[in-house]
Amino acid sequence: AAFALSKKNHKTALISLSIDKLAMMPCNPSIGGPAKGILTREVDALGGMQGLMVDKNIIQIKMLNNSKGPAVKALRAQIDKDLYSKYAKKLVKEDSNITFIEGTVNEILVASKIVKGALLSSGEKIFCKKLVLTTGTYMDSRVLRGKEKLVQGPDNQDTSSLLSECLKKLGISMQRLKTGTSPRVLTSTIDFEKVEKVEKEIVPNKELKFS
Repeated sequence: AAFALSKKNHKTALISLSIDKLAMMPCNPSIGGPAKGILTREVDALGGMQGLMVDKNIIQIKMLNNSKGPAVKALRAQIDKDLYSKYAKKLVKEDSNITFIEGTVNEILVASKIVKGALLSSGEKIFCKKLVLTTGTYMDSRVLRGKEKLVQGPDNQDTSSLLSECLKKLGISMQRLKTGTSPRVLTSTIDFEKVEKVEKEIVPNKELKFS
C-alpha cells in the first residue's frame, strides 16, 4: 500500500512494529496459488511491490493445474523469507516518498467521523489526510502452541491489542482468523539423499514471474 501511494507521488508514513521484521511472512513462506495469486497480480497492477519482491527472492516457482484449463492455472512461488524481508527493507529505505516509523498504533484519531491520524504507543500523534490500515497477523493476536496460548504476535513479536479495541469503539466488527504455521525443521536433521528435489519449472519461451 505504501509503494502504491508513493508511485502516485504522495508523501507516505509507513508505521510498523520493526523495520527488521518488515514483510517477514510469519506463516507459510509462499505466494500465489489459485486464490492468493490473483491478489498478488492485483497488488502489482495497483503499484504495490509484492510481485517484484517475489521474483527477486524465489526459491522455487511452478504453474499449478497445468493439466487443466486456463481458468484454474495459477503460479505459486516458494520464497526465501529472510531475503524477502531484507529486500522489502531495502526498497523502503530507497524510496524518497516513504518515511518508516517504527512503532505500535494504539488508536486511530477520529474527529466528526473523519480520520485525522494515528496515536502511537509512545504517545506520539501522526496526522494524515488518508489512512490505510493493513491488519496482518498482529492485531490482538494469539499464538497457539499445543495447549499453550500466548498473547503475542508471530515469532515472539508484540501484538497491538489496543488498536482492535479502538476499531470496535468506532463501530467496526471484528473477526478472528486462525492461520496454521507448520513446524520449522533444522537443516542439520534432514537426510537430503532421501529427499526428492523439485526443480524450478521451465516453460518454453516464457519466464514464470509475478511482476
